[in-house]
Amino acid sequence: MSFQGRTIQNTNELLRRGAHFFYGADGFRTGTTREAGWCLAATAERDGRRVISIVMAAGGHDRRYVDTRLLLDFGFSELARRDSLIDGISAELTTNVDTVRRNTSVTVTARLESVDSFDFSVPGGNWTVNGRTVATFGPFTPAHQRSLTLTHLLPADSAAEALDIGFTLNLPDGTVRTAALTLPVSDQPPALFRDIHGHWAEAHVERAVGLGLFSGVNADQFMPNGDMTRAMFVTVLGRLATRMGIDLSTSAPAPFGDVSAGRFYSPYVAWAFEQGIVRGVSDTQFGPNHVVTRQEVATFFHRFMQHYEFELPGERTMSFPDADLVSGFAREAMAEAVRTGLITGYADGRLAPRNTATRAQVAVIFLRFVDASGAVLTGLGEE
Repeated sequence: MSFQGRTIQNTNELLRRGAHFFYGADGFRTGTTREAGWCLAATAERDGRRVISIVMAAGGHDRRYVDTRLLLDFGFSELARRDSLIDGISAELTTNVDTVRRNTSVTVTARLESVDSFDFSVPGGNWTVNGRTVATFGPFTPAHQRSLTLTHLLPADSAAEALDIGFTLNLPDGTVRTAALTLPVSDQPPALFRDIHGHWAEAHVERAVGLGLFSGVNADQFMPNGDMTRAMFVTVLGRLATRMGIDLSTSAPAPFGDVSAGRFYSPYVAWAFEQGIVRGVSDTQFGPNHVVTRQEVATFFHRFMQHYEFELPGERTMSFPDADLVSGFAREAMAEAVRTGLITGYADGRLAPRNTATRAQVAVIFLRFVDASGAVLTGLGEE
């Protein structure tokens, strides 16, 4: 090449046919002397992709070329691997519901396919609903995060007849992958709570709320998978008793230091304690925020039915592989709850008596009691 009127010979042996030739190499070598540490900076281009390599202190003239060729080969093979992975990646959208109800949230998951070896990051992407961007996400590595989730609330006053949900994934080579699905909007009235749509107990929760037994944890949420506390349970039992015409008056407040006057559960704790339906977690503490287990639910119902002389039909038996896990204090009560169908097993066949009872599970149990007892509830709802 010529530089400032001088002709300079390119001594980069990667360019010349011979032992060190490398297809696609261009540019000059640097560090030609032993004093410079036998260095070589090289660059090569193939199919519009460029790789740059730098070898330092190679230990000899030939060694720096060997190392450079190895680095360039690795660079192009890595580019080819990444190109193949980018070409193969795809996204599929799944959702937890078939239709969307107003005033509820829908959860959509983008599952990335063919990403087991996708060990480098992608720039990010976005979610759209009916053409409007509602969420964006930044760089991540697909091999480590194989799915992304969008939770979108459809307002109660929305006029949309469908939700067109779009997902866009930006890839390192400038291309994108997209996926989409359309969910029709239900013509049902807006849901009472935005977190129950699609839940297995949705209809039961709405009925229990309609009967005046349960209320939400706030105006928008029921928290169906949330733990049922002792305060919550006694409150619902007291509401049921009230609607059945049972007098909840008591001779004295509850004798517990953690049940102060004016709390929503205080009169119900006093009533249930005086009738022998509940006891404290100690002589001085009720434990209103302690969660209840399935066997404790059975125990409370058993005492309630015994005290008010309710007889429920049923012939089911305790044929569960984990029936021996029922604590001694709850054996009679759990056997009665299973016999009458108030409590059933999980899909895997377990009774799980010591599992925490969720708000949805307890709502269903209360409804089973209402139906099995033939109770006539006054004041609200359907009965």
